[in-house]
Amino acid sequence: MLAPVTGTLPTVLLFMDSTTIREIPPLRKAWAPIGQQACVPIIGSHHKRVLSGVMNILTGNYLPYVSASFTQGHFQALLCLTRAHWRGWNIILFVDRASAHTADASQALAADLHIMLRWLPTACPELNVMEERPTDCTGRPRQPQPHPNHSSSPSFGGSDR
Repeated sequence: MLAPVTGTLPTVLLFMDSTTIREIPPLRKAWAPIGQQACVPIIGSHHKRVLSGVMNILTGNYLPYVSASFTQGHFQALLCLTRAHWRGWNIILFVDRASAHTADASQALAADLHIMLRWLPTACPELNVMEERPTDCTGRPRQPQPHPNHSSSPSFGGSDR
């Protein structure tokens, strides 16, 4: 349950998440004739960037933050940017339980900036149907089946034009 927000300032609900983007060769897309090796380009670097951001789920307003890694210091910098971007608002920020978010210094800075942190539930990949790899009775992965085109269905508001 959320604690009541006091004062006359408007309240904004924000969500924060990060993803890592890596510069690696596209090994899974390399095709070659049977008996020959595929030619895979070698870039020579394995750079990575962490794309983090804070989004207002009601308006879609997005505050991006890109860094080479994502540590407690990066999260604290993102907290300061968030406060500057949404100044004059009561901020409720939903975050996961990453160590950068749960660190005492990060929580203290959020409190000093008057940003209320709320914790998202722990992920349950076993409940995510996208993570399942269905197989047929031989143990091999099933081939994807075509899905019907719902856009032409009258129940979805499509037309036959």
